[in-house]
Amino acid sequence: MTETTFTPFTVVYSDEFLEWQLENGVTDPRRALRATRHLVEECGDAITVLDPADIPVHEVRGAIEMVHTEEYAAQVIDEGISVEFPRVDHRLGEVAQLMFAGTMVAVREVLAGNTRIAFNPQGAKHHAKVERGSGFCVFNDMTWAALHMEGMGRRPLYLDWDVHAGDGVQEMLGGSSIPTLSIHQGSIFPTDPNVKNLELARAGERHTHHLHDKAAYNWNLERDAGDDAFRWAIDEAIDFIRDYKPDTLLLAIGADAHAGQALAIAGTNVTYDGFDYAAGRVRDIADELGVTGIVMGGAGGYQPLDHTPRIWANVVKRIATEA
Repeated sequence: MTETTFTPFTVVYSDEFLEWQLENGVTDPRRALRATRHLVEECGDAITVLDPADIPVHEVRGAIEMVHTEEYAAQVIDEGISVEFPRVDHRLGEVAQLMFAGTMVAVREVLAGNTRIAFNPQGAKHHAKVERGSGFCVFNDMTWAALHMEGMGRRPLYLDWDVHAGDGVQEMLGGSSIPTLSIHQGSIFPTDPNVKNLELARAGERHTHHLHDKAAYNWNLERDAGDDAFRWAIDEAIDFIRDYKPDTLLLAIGADAHAGQALAIAGTNVTYDGFDYAAGRVRDIADELGVTGIVMGGAGGYQPLDHTPRIWANVVKRIATEA
């Protein structure tokens, strides 16, 4: 049997992530620890693990205020208040800031040429809006990453395959030219008319909802969608990526389209093979186009002690696998 080899890649992780206790069970942060352990144990010298505390807090705060209002940042960080928190909790505000810093480290490493691929398992908080949190997301790290990359002369593109649409990133990047591509189940949260057809009869059917003037592209999967639907959407998204020719990919690699997810009970049944197919297509198009940076965030995944970390690790490994 030929041993799999990996291109060097970076994971950004801190044990402080384990303090992200929203008390709902499904967002158990041990999923980040377990995904990191899988990668460390299985990828050997190819992996470098960095701590997001490496970036000074004032720099993180400044980056957050580039995409969120100062008032909102202060409410979360200084007062410990968010609609996503079970109570007033200053520590949760600090951890939200640290998770955002994780994506800053990933972006920094890519821009410095230290790595081509970087993964923040507690990144891709894709529902967060300019002035509020939403869907367990407090600070929108991928919006910042896209704008920062563009400001540094990069040509980024955002691809999201969480079962819930990347509505926050789409909304916050709507005034830019950066494309946002989201693959999601059409009949569940969020109920945003900009990402799906809200006619009840169509919301649960396979359909696209593209807003060309906002560079926003949405593939809505049908109820009980499986690998076939996921591949349809991935293949169309890859065709768009090929035509757009980005040099940087930002990925929200949500694992919550996997069968049996507590928050996807409206029905998605993507298997391990389906996620492997998506990751393989991303790796291939990145190689074809000469993409020099791939930044990934875990986004959603509500089987935190088994399937979620396993799927995240598998996706990262597949993208980092040498051809």
